[in-house]
Amino acid sequence: LARPERTAAEALHGTGLPARTVDGVLRPLLTALLSDPGLTTSSRYADLALRDYARGGLCVPAGGSSALPELLAAALPPGTVRTGVHVTAVGITSVRTKEHGELGCRSLLLATGAGAAAELLPGLRVPAFHPVTVLHHTAPAPPSTGRSLVLDGDRSGPVAHTAVMSEVDPSRAPAGR
Repeated sequence: LARPERTAAEALHGTGLPARTVDGVLRPLLTALLSDPGLTTSSRYADLALRDYARGGLCVPAGGSSALPELLAAALPPGTVRTGVHVTAVGITSVRTKEHGELGCRSLLLATGAGAAAELLPGLRVPAFHPVTVLHHTAPAPPSTGRSLVLDGDRSGPVAHTAVMSEVDPSRAPAGR
């Protein structure tokens, strides 16, 4: 944290690595990992993403992203999680809701979009929106890439990166597809 804060793009240019490595590998990889084509994301967050990717720590949740909150809630004692509640204010030890009034808490996980979070947490910086199009498709057989993340290193194609998700997580496709 002693380093000055800068964007991922600025940090890439200061690596001292050859331009071919930066532009052909690191930039497309970070663009895929961060869903940020301009690499305006914090360089610190980019460092964490690269480290986790190199260690094999980045993954997709089995069953898709909708399974993640269910997995988190399942590990907690019954009655500690309330979902589908309209929160109107948050504090260190309480949450005010439209439906239930004020609820005391020891900790809070605010799972919402950046705009709604900023309304509840004044002073929170709302990051720029980076639109991403996800294309799901089917094929009679997977390509030979296996579970790999395939990058468009020269950035010439209409697809920046792809992976055969049914190879990564078989629950994402019918058997045999």
